[in-house]
Amino acid sequence: MMNRIILLIIIMLLIALPVTAQDDAQDDAPQVQTLGIGMSVEATISDAAPFDWWQIEGAAGDVVNVTIEAYEGLAPILAVLSPGGDLVNRSADGTPNGTLRMRFEFPTDGTYTIVAARVGVNEGTTTGRYILNVERVSAPAPIDPSFQEVVFPCADGEAITAVTLEFRQDAGDLGAYRITVFGENGLLPVIRVLSSSQDSDYCIPPDEDDLAGTYTFPDGTSGESAVRTGAQLTINTGGIDLGEITLIIGGFDETSGRYIAVIEGFAIETGTDADSVQVRLGALPAESTSLLVYMVGGDNRLDPTVLFEDGHCDDAGRRVCADVPVINGAGVTLSDSSVIGDRFDAGMVISDTLPHTLTLTSFSNRTSGSYAIMLVGEVPPRDFGD
Repeated sequence: MMNRIILLIIIMLLIALPVTAQDDAQDDAPQVQTLGIGMSVEATISDAAPFDWWQIEGAAGDVVNVTIEAYEGLAPILAVLSPGGDLVNRSADGTPNGTLRMRFEFPTDGTYTIVAARVGVNEGTTTGRYILNVERVSAPAPIDPSFQEVVFPCADGEAITAVTLEFRQDAGDLGAYRITVFGENGLLPVIRVLSSSQDSDYCIPPDEDDLAGTYTFPDGTSGESAVRTGAQLTINTGGIDLGEITLIIGGFDETSGRYIAVIEGFAIETGTDADSVQVRLGALPAESTSLLVYMVGGDNRLDPTVLFEDGHCDDAGRRVCADVPVINGAGVTLSDSSVIGDRFDAGMVISDTLPHTLTLTSFSNRTSGSYAIMLVGEVPPRDFGD
């Protein structure tokens, strides 16, 4: 499906911006990535990759400002494609190291594509780096933090809330957060992200391509990813203050089943460093289940410890947290990274829908390093009643 979308976009660009055959002498190639309103990304235009596609979820009536800043000799150009692949807006040609701004109103709900390119595209001669930024002009109404939606819109469908995680970016973190979710037993997972400072709210539906990963639940059940059983999103902060980041994982199109999710990009520095996150099990129907939350150390010396309202956990399954399932060997493996638990990782079991504030730190503040948050839960079948 993604290849067909890319082909359609190429055809539209050929109609709107005449080009010749793409130079394939280099190894890099144009990329298709997801971009959220309120986000900023940095990328490079080369002879082998004279344009990039940034897909963004638009709501009818919303207005955004799109800005591209060019560097290192690049002469930029911007375009917007409709969900069907039609060219709906195009900027004037930019000058080398120039800046272009475009204001665009989404006529309908859907997934739009922002094309960042060089003047002339394949026939162009300039190359260089660019920064692309999308800001909302008309912000949505703020969501009451005490309110948790049972069902929310996502892409062309709806999703049921399974878990909500709130955190604030930390200067000691790795600069980007990657969220990966795999569903099992029929669950098609979605990822929704909101930023308080940027007034952004967007949702990533199940991936139409296989994420090529494997997963293992704490009970030892293992599986491989398949089409639409996974969802993934990378939040590249780009030096922008995102404020409070709200991450919601849900089940798409009323599907049910288990899920395992990992959020990479956190780090604990040497000393008394600690991160605070708030975790909340989804409302009906997820409240009939339990949620497992783990702090999983990376390939370093970090010895994770989780502090919560009425206790703490150092090693899951041992001593004061004997009721937390052990996660030795549980986790997610992707082509470029893996988040796998061991006996030193900490966790907590949540069995109600109240918000729980967790403090993530190191044991006795003696170790440091990167870590990931792992969430394991279930979306049961939704009961509509008689």
